[in-house]
Amino acid sequence: MQNIAITILFCLLSVLQSTKSNNEQFPPLRTFDIESKVKGFGYPFEKHSVTTADGYILEIHRVQYSPKSKETNGRPPVLIMHGLLGSSADFFHVGVGNALPLRLSDIGYDVWLGNSRGNSWSRNHKTLNPDKNDTFWDFCLDELGTEDAPAIVDYVLKATGTQSLSFVGHSTGAAEFFMLASSKSEYNKKINAMAALAPVVYVNHSSSIVLNMINANDYTAVLALEKTLKLNEFLQHNFAVEAALYFLCKDDSKYQMLCETALFLLQGYDPKELDKNVMYDFLLSFPAGTSIKQVNHFLQTKISGKLRKFDYGIIKNLDVYNQRSPPEYDFSNISVPIGLFYGQNDLIVTKPEIDELASKLKNVTTFEIPYPRFTHLDFLLATDLDSLSNVYVMNYLNQYNGLDPIPTTTSTTSPTTSTTSAATSTTSATTSTTSAATSTTSATTSTTSAATSTTSAATSTTSAATSTTSATTSTTSAATSTTSPTTSTTSAATSTTSATTSTTSTTPATGSSYYWTASLVLIMTECIYFGFFYYV
Repeated sequence: MQNIAITILFCLLSVLQSTKSNNEQFPPLRTFDIESKVKGFGYPFEKHSVTTADGYILEIHRVQYSPKSKETNGRPPVLIMHGLLGSSADFFHVGVGNALPLRLSDIGYDVWLGNSRGNSWSRNHKTLNPDKNDTFWDFCLDELGTEDAPAIVDYVLKATGTQSLSFVGHSTGAAEFFMLASSKSEYNKKINAMAALAPVVYVNHSSSIVLNMINANDYTAVLALEKTLKLNEFLQHNFAVEAALYFLCKDDSKYQMLCETALFLLQGYDPKELDKNVMYDFLLSFPAGTSIKQVNHFLQTKISGKLRKFDYGIIKNLDVYNQRSPPEYDFSNISVPIGLFYGQNDLIVTKPEIDELASKLKNVTTFEIPYPRFTHLDFLLATDLDSLSNVYVMNYLNQYNGLDPIPTTTSTTSPTTSTTSAATSTTSATTSTTSAATSTTSATTSTTSAATSTTSAATSTTSAATSTTSATTSTTSAATSTTSPTTSTTSAATSTTSATTSTTSTTPATGSSYYWTASLVLIMTECIYFGFFYYV
């Protein structure tokens, strides 16, 4: 498996080296016209430039209002940040009624979307040329969290004339928030709430087949390979990459199942919620590119099981950090209310990792998406994204922005929630919306409380027509089966055990001969195709 991983990376890096050395032949592309797409939906679209303290020029996007309400005054700002290799475009592919930025705009938010340095929309600098100066690519997750994120937050607050905003981060976009809030304490007052969607902070329990092919020995080999090839940029969205994606992933391609398999291997198997047209549309903007150093930082996080600053090796660490190993980010400095949203079938960010992260935060609510096959990218691409996830994200943010809660449909299953607060040690079963002012919730049946440990009880209710587990105040239909959240609220000083509802997480049947055959064919096809494209 190690050799396969090295081979895949070598094939990809070979293409990258060809694009780096010949940018006239393979210029960066923006095939996905985000402005036309958003305006085509009937929403306004603005581009803004943000210059960071270290000279990077970032393009960020704004959807100020909705066609449902063109009032611009009094809209609370919300900032959305993409994940690794992503961009602001990632959040729009599912269209009206499902795209989170558009839905937030519909209910009254002034929506801003960031683009991290080095992606398709942010390949600019005051003095450095990304195609000529290797120094441009000398950045990792540290700079995204401590340089890009604060610059964008400050710009949005100044543009809107507000004192604080809400932050939504997907994948490593959530990690940027944790780096920012833990290292720059003043931003805890500038951010009123954080919604972390599949946050990539701890990934040492990842069950992703692709990620688990890489171990410490492979990482060392990859570093040596990068130095030999003098690579700095990773998966720039250029003609070579898009041609490969078009060949493999377009709607009428006989190889399209290879694209699906690649996604499933990486992040989870959920064909029901994956629209093939949406997948191809997504691949017109993804991957959007980043630095090799940022990918290395992500792999370091995977191998170490910790969110630390970049590891340069013992000698340089002593010079940079004055210690042999890189320092960890200290989450005890974070006071912002945080909602952790995760899928039961996410192979990249699993429940043990969410639990580990939650245990280190002062004021946190965890939300398990009730659909059992919900994956890492379902937060961006799910066909039923609004009812499965968006409604809970929006209701969570609404608590901190003075907006009314959104009613959930009777056919929607509420997520399992667990809340930890530094304020109280009250345990109860509650609704899917949790107040930040007090961590106290009303119990429906039984509550067990202790000074140092609390365990939340679940309420079980059976309807004559259906089997329903309920601890919520939302109305359920007799024709559906609904599972609602079990909430555990504890003090930061106590030990917390959160009991979940009777919802069973279904493990997808990904071990079929078709699945593994397709996986092998995918690896071979991509290597052969990339190699052919490079040498011909």
